[in-house]
Amino acid sequence: MNSEIIAAAALSWVAVTSFVYALGQISKRDINASRFAAYTYDPSQDKDLKKARKDEKRKKEIAVNPSKTLLLSLAGMIVFFFLAYIVVGSFTASITVSLAGLLTPKLWLGWHKRGQEKLLTLQLEQAMEMMSAVLNSGGGIPAALEKAANDIPQPLKSELAQTLAEIKLGISASEAFKNFSERVRLQETSIISMAVELKQSGMPVNLATVFQQVQDSIRARKVFEQEVSSITSENRMAGWIVAAVPFITIAIVRNMAPEFIKPLFTEPIGITIFITCVLVICAGVFWIMKMADAKNFS
Repeated sequence: MNSEIIAAAALSWVAVTSFVYALGQISKRDINASRFAAYTYDPSQDKDLKKARKDEKRKKEIAVNPSKTLLLSLAGMIVFFFLAYIVVGSFTASITVSLAGLLTPKLWLGWHKRGQEKLLTLQLEQAMEMMSAVLNSGGGIPAALEKAANDIPQPLKSELAQTLAEIKLGISASEAFKNFSERVRLQETSIISMAVELKQSGMPVNLATVFQQVQDSIRARKVFEQEVSSITSENRMAGWIVAAVPFITIAIVRNMAPEFIKPLFTEPIGITIFITCVLVICAGVFWIMKMADAKNFS
């Protein structure tokens, strides 16, 4: 029995050691912002924009759809149940773990919101280029909005069209753009709203220049995020692999030598070690993903 407990402790030690190693690898990142050079943007060659548009069509809002919420919850519970059963081989423990599947709708919704935010940002970049060109050619804000609303696809198209309609109905441009920034919650829309408000108040603000600077800012951030993602991709993958290896090892040993691994799930010390390692691994994966997030570098 002592040898079995020692083996369970050794497996736990491997998991913790792997986690520490992964943290050491992720901390070795070296990002040089001066490497990000300007480039000529071509929307037709923008793979990220094409992918974001496809994701937007595929992902639908589920918060207001109870049937989809229920379906995702059931699917998540089934997946968690089978994964847990493969590892621990206990029906009761697997049922308990399957409750984590109730978080699936929330995770799906978060994924959808991030995809929509990315798509709106990419479309706003194109809209700023169009509006800046119209303003530089002598047109006004309504003409610039109309040009962008006609050429930009959904979902930003409807937001620009609504802003244009508000201005045509007599609402001031500053108020219309303020409403726009409240509907499209991006950092850039707040800057645009503030610039239009200053312009309406009599300040000598060149909106064409502001729109061009917003466009350049979005492009620079996009290049930066791509560079960070490229640099940290290996470390993020290593984090997922290192997190999965202990559970795969336990599943293999449990099927090949069930008596050897049994104390890990039946003895109090084994259960304590297992739960502790699971929590440490989950915390480690979360920490690694946060450290590799491009937002932490901007």
